[in-house]
Amino acid sequence: MKNILKIIKEELSPGKIIANVLTNAMLSFLLYLVIYLAYTTSFINHQTMSGELFVLPNIIAFSTLLYTFLLSLSEWDKVVNNKSYIYSLKSAGIFEFSIYFGKIKSLILHSWIAFITSSVVIIPLSGASIRFSYFCYFMLFLLLSAIMIILATGFIKLLIRSNNFAQLHVIFLFILLFLLSGLFIPHYLYSGPIYTILKYLPFGIILDGCRKLLINNEFILIELLYVSILTISLAITNYILYKKELEK
Repeated sequence: MKNILKIIKEELSPGKIIANVLTNAMLSFLLYLVIYLAYTTSFINHQTMSGELFVLPNIIAFSTLLYTFLLSLSEWDKVVNNKSYIYSLKSAGIFEFSIYFGKIKSLILHSWIAFITSSVVIIPLSGASIRFSYFCYFMLFLLLSAIMIILATGFIKLLIRSNNFAQLHVIFLFILLFLLSGLFIPHYLYSGPIYTILKYLPFGIILDGCRKLLINNEFILIELLYVSILTISLAITNYILYKKELEK
């Protein structure tokens, strides 16, 4: 536990926390100006959408998970490819288990900071009235989703390792799928196999669960189980792959 705390302390330096807060504050404000205000005007007007509230949880989720994903790609690169980083930690008596879980926990805390920053910017500007209990559910569900994104990113990084060309395409695909999964338009407006694919992708499940919690005040069980099972599966798979990578 002491070694894990050392990793967390290093990754949560004041400079990194300030950078996190400023980045997500600016991103959230820009998303508010560009996306949220568009839904409060006649520029975007669709009867099947619940007005400007449709994009309220979407913006918070997108800001949080996009930052988590991009930060995770960078941080997992240290663990997977940077041998000098591993050796320096080992020489200080910090070994694989502590490095792996210390990195995950530090990324989770950065996701938490990103979520809080985005919420503090977006919700007061929107003027929306949100029930506190369901906001807490929303916060916990999005945090669990962020953990899933962290682990999914680690899994991708373990597969592509130092292939920067593949990594650029993964970033593009991640953002594209997130956009198509309901950031601007609900996935139920699609039809046929496109609807099925987008609905059951992790991004579609996350955005759907966030909207149900924050807008409709519904308790989500299927979405929570989906994300939980995927998170546990990725955690086990990643650690096995990580151990094998270090043995090479």
